[in-house]
Amino acid sequence: MKTIIITGEYLPKIPDGWLSELKKTYGVEVCEKVRKKEIQQFLQERKLVPEKTLLIGNNPFTLKEAKEIPMAVLPVEEDGFEYYGFDITTTEPWEAEDVFLPRVYQRFWDLPWLITETKRMIIREEQESDLDAIYAMYEQPHIQQFLDPPFEDRGEELEYMRKYRKYVYGFYGYGLWHLIDKATGEHVGRAGISPKVYEDGVRGAELGYMIAEPFTGRGYCMEACRGILMYALEQLDIRLVYLLVKPDNVVSIHIAEKLGFEFDKEITDQNRQMLRFYKGF
Repeated sequence: MKTIIITGEYLPKIPDGWLSELKKTYGVEVCEKVRKKEIQQFLQERKLVPEKTLLIGNNPFTLKEAKEIPMAVLPVEEDGFEYYGFDITTTEPWEAEDVFLPRVYQRFWDLPWLITETKRMIIREEQESDLDAIYAMYEQPHIQQFLDPPFEDRGEELEYMRKYRKYVYGFYGYGLWHLIDKATGEHVGRAGISPKVYEDGVRGAELGYMIAEPFTGRGYCMEACRGILMYALEQLDIRLVYLLVKPDNVVSIHIAEKLGFEFDKEITDQNRQMLRFYKGF
């Protein structure tokens, strides 16, 4: 994303300080146009590429016209308008963190979010290019022993990944993420926070993780989980996290205890007996 376009109708409502901050990072333009063809002409005249632009405004008609170009849009809600058909809306974008605008743009174009970083890892949303690495991970015996594999048909797994991005990442803002080693770019594993409804009626966020060879036994799991738990608390305001472990998975039980999880009870989950742990903040 290189350019922020602000509709002329919305411009007077923006604090001057925020506009100045935007100009430090992006090219900023003001567009008085309303209809799709007019907006396209505006872009062409200024040699702006729709795929690298985010339009911010309060009029849903103008924003829907821009979406059809297509280009990423951010509706700023106001009384008297209805904002159906938009994945993300806001009320005071200048109050959001710096990552907010890039994430609006990335979600529109189905690009992965960078979630957080640890000393040795990048934690981000998963994408199609991860598929080969994911299948290779599930061929490792220590992963096969405790976790269900992806679909045998890669086409089904690809479709599942796309739906997961839209309906889990897109709705909740969190899910199972991908771990990348900063030093080598290698795929370390998968970990994240997933929405969960247990068979005993308990609802919450569940921590999950798996670390592939050759990264096991080197502290990567603890590092990733600590980074994710901190992100869950500070960015998602999740104050209670659950963790399921198979009774014979001694390593994961040890990890749960080191992370400060406490044993809750033994439950049935998808016809399997599991130990449920919890951690409050």
